Parts: sequence; C-alpha cells; structure tokens
Amino acid sequence: MLLSIATSDARQLAMSVAIVVYPLGEFAAVVFSAIILLFISWPLGLAILVAAPLMLWVMDRAGSPLRKRSMQEQQVAGEAAGTAADLVGGFRIVKGLGAEHEAGRRYLAASERALQGTLKANVARAGYLGSMEIVSGLFIAGVAIAAGLMAVGGELTIGQLITVVAVTQFVMGPLQAFAANFGAIWAQALASAERVLTVLQAPYSNEDAADPHAPHGFELRFDGVACGTATDIDRLVPEGDFVAVDADAATTSAFADVLAGLVKPNVGTITVGGVDVRSLPHEVRTRTLLVAPHESDLFEGTIEENIAATADVTDEAVTRAVFAAACDDVLATLPDGLATDVGEAGRLLSGGQRQRVSLARALAADPDILVLLDPTTAVDSVTEATVAGRIAASRAGKTTIVFTSSPALLAAASTVWRIDAATGEMSSDIDSTLMEPSR
Repeated sequence: MLLSIATSDARQLAMSVAIVVYPLGEFAAVVFSAIILLFISWPLGLAILVAAPLMLWVMDRAGSPLRKRSMQEQQVAGEAAGTAADLVGGFRIVKGLGAEHEAGRRYLAASERALQGTLKANVARAGYLGSMEIVSGLFIAGVAIAAGLMAVGGELTIGQLITVVAVTQFVMGPLQAFAANFGAIWAQALASAERVLTVLQAPYSNEDAADPHAPHGFELRFDGVACGTATDIDRLVPEGDFVAVDADAATTSAFADVLAGLVKPNVGTITVGGVDVRSLPHEVRTRTLLVAPHESDLFEGTIEENIAATADVTDEAVTRAVFAAACDDVLATLPDGLATDVGEAGRLLSGGQRQRVSLARALAADPDILVLLDPTTAVDSVTEATVAGRIAASRAGKTTIVFTSSPALLAAASTVWRIDAATGEMSSDIDSTLMEPSR
C-alpha cells in the first residue's frame, strides 16, 4: 500500500503541475476572446467572461464522483500490488505449505478488484469529460445563436457576425480543453493528495513504547544493555561528554537503531534523563537525541538548503556547522559556494563532499545528544584530523557519541569505548564512566 502511494499517487499528484501550464494558457485565450467580443457586443463578451469561472466551479463539483472513483482505484491497485509482493516474498513458504492454489485464488481476487476499480474510474472519467464537452459545446452554440439573432435584428453587422462566429469557434477549443486539462487532472490529483496525506499526517506508531515523557536533563545511561555483539553494558554518559565507540559494523548499526528509538535492545534499557529512548516524544526527539546515519541522502537544492534542513537553523548555525565539518575548503572550490546546487541526491558532489555536507547538517541541528556513525570515512587523513578537532570544539558542553575506528576521532574523544566483536565485552579508556552493574 505504501509503495502504491509513494509511486502511483505521488506521480499523479506531481502531474497536477500541468494545471499551471495548459489551463492557464487556455484561460488567457478565453479572456482574450471575451475582450474581442466586448468591443463587438458587450453581452456576448460578458457571457464568455462569466462562463469561464462558472465552468471551473461546475467542473469541481462534477469531479467529486471522479475523485471517489480514483481513490477506490488506487486503493484496490495498492492492495493487489501488496498481495503480489507478499506472494513473491513468501513463495517458498507457500510452496512448502502446498497453498499455491489458495495464494493464486487470493491474488486473482485482488487483481479482479483492481480491474473493476480501474474500469469504474475510467468510465467515470469518460462520463465526466463527455459531459463537460457537451456543456461547453452547448454554451458556444448558444453564443453563436444569440449572435445570429442579434445580426437578424440589426444589432450586429454581417462583418461583426462573421468575427463573432470565428471567435466562438476559436474559444470552443480552450473551453472544452478545460475539462481535460483542468477538471480531470485536478480531480485525480485531489484523490491522490488525500491518500498521500493519510501517510504524511499519520501519527507516529510505536506499539512497544511506553507513554512519552519529556526527559529531565540529558544524561545518557546504558543499563545492562545487550545490542549487536555487545553484552551487559552498564555505562553512564554525563552531559557534555564526547564518547568514541570502536565497534564492528553490525554492533554499530544495531546501536544506531536502538538509539534512534526504532527497535529495543536485546536486553536492558537506554535512557535519556530517566526516559527510555523509545519513549521520547517525537516533537522533542530531534532536539534531544539525533542519530545521523552514515550515508545521509541529500535532497535536490543548494548546499545551504541541505544544511539548514529545519526552519529553526539560523545562518549563524550554518556558518558554525560548515566550519566544524571542514566544509569551508569544499565551498572554496565550488562555483557558487553555499548556493551551489547539489543535484538529485547530491550527485553533483563527490563522496567526500556529500559526507561533509551531511555532517554539517547534523551539526547545524545542534541536538543535546548527537550520535554520528563513521562520519569521516570518505575524507583523507589530514581532513579527518581537522574534522575531529573541530567537532570536539563545536560540541563542547553537549553530548556527542561517535561510532568510529578513526584514530583521529578516537584521540579527540574524552572517553573511548572498545567493544570486542568476539566476546562482546566492552572496555573503556576512562573507567570513571563505569557504573555498578544493575542486578
């Protein structure tokens, strides 16, 4: 279902941009034609001017059934796609259970529903377009007949009548095109927009999490945690500490998911200010505990727009983050500095440049606890040493945890934890952070 919304509905919604292009030109043609008719006969020109907005209103009202049909079509198509994905993904299990016939029957039923939904939507669309063309055609015919009667009554000359007929023939095309280029596209885009909004406005779900509570302070505590290859971790990270964690890739990934509140640790709890990380309210999570992934995607736009990804990031914060992530030398080599376009997914930048821009974005957010995952793997050793020193300086007074094996970052940290991939045991370069194991 989500795949259907992310592809079909998102594409349909994007197509609504055509409303700004074609109907705008058609509306301009109608207005221009109305102005010509105003000079010839103001009643005819006024009729054209009134007809355009009136038809827009009628199209919107008449498009309601089409919107409903479009929503139903997308719904059943999404169900069919989901059934197909489940069938392919679990084919071996289905085969082992001997349930091929039942699985095929269910997919056939879902496909039939999708087919019927598509047919009904197309019938509604055809009926909508046909009725709109009939309405516009009747209106133009009415204008032409009125002009003919006015000519018979001597209110219009033969030349003016010929001009009116020519203008009405011309304006018939734009008026009828409204139905195809505005009404139908708008109706289907609204239906898709409603489905997209069901995802965007859906509340965050965490079935296993307790009631959300705001943390009291930003002390990070690991209480008997087993995660990845690590076992029985009892550690306290005081506010403002800079901790480097040297662990294998699997353990790093597991800890990242736990700290982000996506999953529970195998054993134990991790709390921030006495609150389980999974219970942090969503509205304060990014300000309290932010986990910056190793490979952060950049969105299309400028470097500055990518760094200042949230509205509360100031220009001063961007400047500090650019320096801390050693992006200043990157900007010096780019044609437009911060205004340089990064392209789709940052493809106009090199891997090292993308990594530093992503790091700058995380630093600009300035959360109370920042978790970084191997933030310097795509830069040279000199730049890595520069970044390590600047991160430590820029994050002074706030907690930073970096999962890395980089000697420069390990040297810059105030505390280093090392997790043995074979035994799962943790050692610390500073034993003052050890807690008594909970019993």
